[in-house]
Amino acid sequence: MRISLLSFALLGTAVVAHAQIAAVSNRFAYTGSVTRYETLADAQAGLNATDTSTLPDNRDLRLYLTEGFGLFGLPDATEIATAWHYSNVSGSAGDGNPSNVLPGFVQIPNHPATSSASAYWDSSLTTFTLGIHGCNTAPVGSPRLWNGTDSAGQFGKFLQYDFTLVASGLDPAYWVPVANTYVSVSEPTAITGRLNGLFHNTSVETGANAFYTFDFELNLDSWLYANRGGLIELKEPYGNDSFYSTSVFAAPTAVPEPSTYGLLGTAMLLALALVRRFRLNRG
Repeated sequence: MRISLLSFALLGTAVVAHAQIAAVSNRFAYTGSVTRYETLADAQAGLNATDTSTLPDNRDLRLYLTEGFGLFGLPDATEIATAWHYSNVSGSAGDGNPSNVLPGFVQIPNHPATSSASAYWDSSLTTFTLGIHGCNTAPVGSPRLWNGTDSAGQFGKFLQYDFTLVASGLDPAYWVPVANTYVSVSEPTAITGRLNGLFHNTSVETGANAFYTFDFELNLDSWLYANRGGLIELKEPYGNDSFYSTSVFAAPTAVPEPSTYGLLGTAMLLALALVRRFRLNRG
């Protein structure tokens, strides 16, 4: 595994006024179902569904959340999408990747001021709990959700979405005073979590236009993680995002004793601060 870094300069030991949260990971996969409704009222009430499609196998997930890291050059962002473009075959984006298909595809691009997040560590600092609630009410960045078919026209807007995650078995997080947060750069050994919400399909291909509720359950059965050692460098715009990067999780808790401040904590801050923003939009 590797950590993608950009050129960055730490700003000494500047004091941060509020705590930071981050969750940057390609470790997860998901499976679940999408249900179609013809009206918003029916979708909200869960009544009169016209179709339910169940994903028969896993798709890989890309998660990027940063909140409160403006001091380190990272704007607040929440992006959740299918990890479709990684390749282990020819160098073309998505070749050989089983997530590079329409069934199960999801893309929640970042849109300013449309999400809120909370996160915390357990007392052992090895379990990270995250909750995100948001929406993407304008078709900025091509919001997409599988409409239950193999056809195109899977574009629209997320009226709401909720992402929950409990990642356990992480390396113990270390307090980084300059960031006012605990950071662990490691992979979980177990997770529970879901991605669900409500999507309004508004494509020009009107046959798919309806309201869709979706419910995906997270797991660790990731093709990307299993094939991380055999990925191929891609051409732009994915050239700098061709390979698997170790997950980064950060959330604040009580400040530990000064003896835990040190080089390891600072190194983990660097890893967090320099993680490159994901490119989620798929052509």
